[in-house]
Amino acid sequence: PLAALTVLKKICDHPRLAIKFEALREVMDADSMSMKPEDHQKLLSTVELPKDPTDDILLRESCKLKFALELLELLSESGHRTLLFSTSLKILNYIQSMIAD
Repeated sequence: PLAALTVLKKICDHPRLAIKFEALREVMDADSMSMKPEDHQKLLSTVELPKDPTDDILLRESCKLKFALELLELLSESGHRTLLFSTSLKILNYIQSMIAD
């Protein structure tokens, strides 16, 4: 139940944050639960995750991110200094990358 809430939170932040979870879930099945920890780690290391997307793709996938960037730009143009909080370092990295461009 708590893991499901975490996934929902990630999806709400940006759908890309849940991709890793989905990739791992596809690899894991009922048999993998009875595996030794070292075999389990080997299995998880075989999961190939998608590469980092372009800024355009990130913005198309998340209206929330697009709105946040537009708001940051508007505030900056108006001379305001803005402090942005997020519990997701990945989201902050995306935003930082887009602002730097």
